[in-house]
Amino acid sequence: MKKILIFLSIFVTISFAQETNLQKWFQKGNSAYMKKDYQTAIELFSKIEKSGYESFELYFNLGNSYFKQGIYGKAILYFERAFMLDTQNEDVKYNLEIANSRIQDRIDVLPDFFLFSFWKWLISLFSVNTILFLLSLFVLTLFAFIYLFRFQTEFSKRLSLLGIFSSTLLIAFFIILYVSKVDLVSNENYAIITNSEVTVKSSPNDESKATFVIHEGLKVLIVDNLSDWSEIKLVDGKKGWLKKIDFELINHQ
Repeated sequence: MKKILIFLSIFVTISFAQETNLQKWFQKGNSAYMKKDYQTAIELFSKIEKSGYESFELYFNLGNSYFKQGIYGKAILYFERAFMLDTQNEDVKYNLEIANSRIQDRIDVLPDFFLFSFWKWLISLFSVNTILFLLSLFVLTLFAFIYLFRFQTEFSKRLSLLGIFSSTLLIAFFIILYVSKVDLVSNENYAIITNSEVTVKSSPNDESKATFVIHEGLKVLIVDNLSDWSEIKLVDGKKGWLKKIDFELINHQ
């Protein structure tokens, strides 16, 4: 038992020391940013990221620091990572819009069928945790109405039947919404181009035909991988291959 207690004590001490270091780096990074020493801020915030820690504030600050340095590809990358953690934050939405206005490529989005666009918009309104909370709430509501049905009055039976029907529909809706949300998050593997200029190839080898050129900061969808190459898809439907060193995944976990 003593050995276990000693091990736990050491683990807690190490964890506390690591957390203290992260806080110090974060404070120093903020201080460097306020002094307009953006390179030092980037180095300090990056040390925190390399430790395995992630947060909206960390990614948001890294995005701002890279933006001030004029490194728009990295700025967009970290604003996108911050946005993944808080999709309702207006500051990161605004900064992401400003950063995207500074990049070279302007690609027109292919219009979706209006019902598909509406469904994607609906999915974006809810986080996975919110969907699970509402799903749990309506399951409890369903059980409450089932319990109410036991009472013999005509009014309570009608009310409980209406409640059971409505709760069942809402449960089915949020189950479908949850599956769609998880599928969207897991299958849509987006990345940001981080090299200044990239020639996209028709196949995954250096000798293949060049199909088009893209630039730093552009958001692309990764649809396939082969060795050191990845196939990408642009929002206008164009596809091609580029090397993995030319981009960084937004969801890098």
